[in-house]
Amino acid sequence: MILSNQVKFYLLIAGFAVALQACSSTTSNENKALITLAETKSEFPFTTREPQTYQGEFVVTDGTSERRWFIARNGEKRRFDVFRGDQPFVGEIQAGERILVNYEKKIFAAPPAGETSGLNIDDLAKSLFSGKDYREFDDLGRDGELRKYKIRKDEITKDDIVIYVNEALGMIVKQEFVSQGDPSKPPVKIVYEIRDLKLEPDDRVFDIPDGFRKVAWSEYRQYLDK
Repeated sequence: MILSNQVKFYLLIAGFAVALQACSSTTSNENKALITLAETKSEFPFTTREPQTYQGEFVVTDGTSERRWFIARNGEKRRFDVFRGDQPFVGEIQAGERILVNYEKKIFAAPPAGETSGLNIDDLAKSLFSGKDYREFDDLGRDGELRKYKIRKDEITKDDIVIYVNEALGMIVKQEFVSQGDPSKPPVKIVYEIRDLKLEPDDRVFDIPDGFRKVAWSEYRQYLDK
């Protein structure tokens, strides 16, 4: 479970993942299965795999509003924070024991096995970094320190999708989705990016914040829907 006003936005994020997968999947015999750069050279000039070690702030904007998350990973260690405004509100830390954190109440608890947090700790990152199969795209040149690629439209991909790659890291760091939708209305533009990306996370981010109080799960769970 998770805050009710966050649920719709997670569905939006899931939609981004579907959109990227749609532009990445095809039945064409001419396309080749993607082998990521993490394994060997491929026809993609960038990797489509989530890094094993990194930290950064994921931001989604639609021109009128902005949502933010913090994600850190060091192998099996994970941290995922949901922001409300400029401050983290709730989070999940996996560093041996799985811990849920409520930053507003300054409490944390270890949920029982099988209890879900609804935070989708893996999905948000994968929807930015990953692709499934090789697809055609056009190189639009450089945009500052990044290189732009536009996914070619076909019978599956109807929306305009542009990805931005940090060439030094060989990683997707930004995506733009533009959908016309209702032709009587202006197109909708969603920008999804990672900011302040570091490939060597600070190991302290996987610690429980100082001054937070451990509570029983029965006490913690009463705040999940508020």
